[in-house]
Amino acid sequence: MTAEDIQTLVDEFTKHRRCLMALDKDPYAGSFPVSKVLMPVLKKKFPPALQREWKLQVASVSESDDNLGNLLEFAQRQAD
Repeated sequence: MTAEDIQTLVDEFTKHRRCLMALDKDPYAGSFPVSKVLMPVLKKKFPPALQREWKLQVASVSESDDNLGNLLEFAQRQAD
């Protein structure tokens, strides 16, 4: 997966998140937030090396690995 492919994924998922917010749907709220669905989908699209990097990133800063915003920021940094 190239940096361009990662950027395309980030752009696509960011667009979906913004669309939900424009419809007044918080992707992080509710009993089953949409972000819980989007996280595994996005992570599966990453190559194994990038998935490992994400796990290391999460472990190093003691944060939850199911934060869609943080994952998108991480992926954006990888694409840059």
